[in-house]
Amino acid sequence: MKRIPIKRLDSSIIFEFYCERCDESITYYPDVEEFEIRKPEIL
Repeated sequence: MKRIPIKRLDSSIIFEFYCERCDESITYYPDVEEFEIRKPEIL
């Protein structure tokens, strides 16, 4: 699983965990301690 830190426009940081084998992404919002699990989308 790869951990990708992302800085948002409001200067907060979220972490994206991506699993190449299962092709799923988990986003962690540390300011509200919430997780979001989803399949990646190609736009």
